Amino acid sequence: MTNFPERSFGLAAEIFKNKPDLIGLQEVALWRTGPADLNAPVDGPRATAVKYDFLQILLSRLNGDKQRYRVAVVKPEFDFEAPADYDDNPGTGLLGGEINGRLTMRDVILVRIGKKVKTAKPRTGTYSNLFTPTVSGLSIPVTRG
Repeated sequence: MTNFPERSFGLAAEIFKNKPDLIGLQEVALWRTGPADLNAPVDGPRATAVKYDFLQILLSRLNGDKQRYRVAVVKPEFDFEAPADYDDNPGTGLLGGEINGRLTMRDVILVRIGKKVKTAKPRTGTYSNLFTPTVSGLSIPVTRG
């Protein structure tokens, strides 16, 4: 697993150095947890408690003492929830997981505040051809945009 809170310092330093007016980000992870439940994908997500929001972490680094960047668009893409092992006692919960873990990947565009770049009516899209791997007998559509 990545240590994004630590990595975000380096990303923010690179952004401060180069001062881009627009920043395009891919696979901006949002990790959430919730109670273990096999029906979650069918009945709706159960993992709603935010554990790590890579977008908010990066924005906090960039905008710590004053607002320098704003979000122009966030496009949710891949979203998957499944039982996950949370502690050092594997096999104690549902399908070996004590919680449900949920990963949502997003594409994001940030805009530097106070520059001549203006954004209006952002548009997003999703590719019609999907990569759909089969994991443990389940087909998992990997949405990309």
